[in-house]
Amino acid sequence: HLFHRLFRATGDKTFLAAAQAQFAQALRLRGSGRKLAGYSFWTGRDSSPDTDWAPDASLLSGVTGLGLALLSAAGLFRSDWDGMLLPGQE
Repeated sequence: HLFHRLFRATGDKTFLAAAQAQFAQALRLRGSGRKLAGYSFWTGRDSSPDTDWAPDASLLSGVTGLGLALLSAAGLFRSDWDGMLLPGQE
């Protein structure tokens, strides 16, 4: 999301390429099973790689923030929701 905002603020195609790569990676990570909207997120709480992934509905590290970022990138949702994160003004 930050790369996308930086592209919109500067017009620098390097930021656009980085944003597109990150959004594509996020879409590739979607799966099935015990997840929220097909996603699990790294928790880093346990020592086992199999148990360090868990559903997360939060804004900062979970599916809520991911959904808002994807909607913003698609132009379907205004990006001013991220003002609390202080990425700068457009």
